[in-house]
Amino acid sequence: MASTRNSQSTNVVVVYVPEYVHLSSINQCIQDRNAIFVSVRKQSLDIDAARRQHGRIVVLERDHFVFYIDPYPDPFRCCYQSRNLVMTDLRYLHPFPPMFFNYWPLVLRDGLWSANQPPRLFFVNTNDRDYIQSSSADAHTIVEYYAASDDAAADSLLDFDRFASIARKKTACVMHFFVVKVGHAFIAVDTNNAASRYTFSAAIKHRVVRDLSTKTESVQSLAAASRRLQARRAEMLPQPGFQLRDSDGRVLDENDSFRLRIIRHPSRTVIISDANANADGNAAVDAGNSDAHERLCATSFGPARKKTVIHGSAAEGAVFRAKTINGIVYLALDNDYVTIPQRQTDDLTTSPRIPDKDQRIQIHYDKSGYIMLSRWNDC
Repeated sequence: MASTRNSQSTNVVVVYVPEYVHLSSINQCIQDRNAIFVSVRKQSLDIDAARRQHGRIVVLERDHFVFYIDPYPDPFRCCYQSRNLVMTDLRYLHPFPPMFFNYWPLVLRDGLWSANQPPRLFFVNTNDRDYIQSSSADAHTIVEYYAASDDAAADSLLDFDRFASIARKKTACVMHFFVVKVGHAFIAVDTNNAASRYTFSAAIKHRVVRDLSTKTESVQSLAAASRRLQARRAEMLPQPGFQLRDSDGRVLDENDSFRLRIIRHPSRTVIISDANANADGNAAVDAGNSDAHERLCATSFGPARKKTVIHGSAAEGAVFRAKTINGIVYLALDNDYVTIPQRQTDDLTTSPRIPDKDQRIQIHYDKSGYIMLSRWNDC
């Protein structure tokens, strides 16, 4: 839990560890990599001097922790299960803005600030220690680091039973599942049955972690929905001389504009895969017969200042065109091309340049005539 980062950095939080506190007894947090841990004798700790030097500080105690931040003169006492949430806020918000506590996700119980739910347990490769939260799904967590040959180690090489054993020994965290980060993918694992797993991308991480935490979904139900989606993918037809057609089967030419529409009928669905999901969780994954997926009706992609929407309604959503260049059909929006620019996420965005092969969108027809969007050659 040590860091050598400069304490004057605006994104580094100084954490004081009194002589009677043992770090080994405290759950690690993802935000610990952005902190400097300082061992100190409690009687010699000058809180006022430390605040003047560092701005905001954390002091660990045996059964809770305390933080100080401007413009508040008094300390805030917090439950350890909320430590990563608090450390995240301390990193990015200094001083706390006016009205902050109107939307702070913690409540005061028995004199301690605490979250309504316990944190989720993430397992992260030691070679991926720079991993930090990309959404609120990572903020309310504790972390265990595992050793592997590299960050892209295949999940078949990981000992999920050992991870489950570690998870069952944890206290003050969500007990029925945990998440393992493997390369750019995430695997949700049933704590009581490590063979029950569901692999998902960062694009839908917020929704998956939220639904598993609240038991809206289970690892088993998500895995079953994924298998149904894969079965639908298996019905995709060969596409020599691909031509984009509308819902009536008419071939679209370069001058035609169109909307992509999600059909809300469980047996006749335009499947929008998680490749169309937004990293903030505002995604649509309509996989057919799953009740959870049926609740979703639209998907959007960035940049945020110009959000583009594929909608469930025929009258809503962005207007696209098809451009054929060297025999390849590209989805175009205004003068830009729809693309998936980063390998580590599945976020759709637009670019003025023609996408490289590994950044292209691939369009598939299934046997019913509806389409699926994916990353090029990923299906």
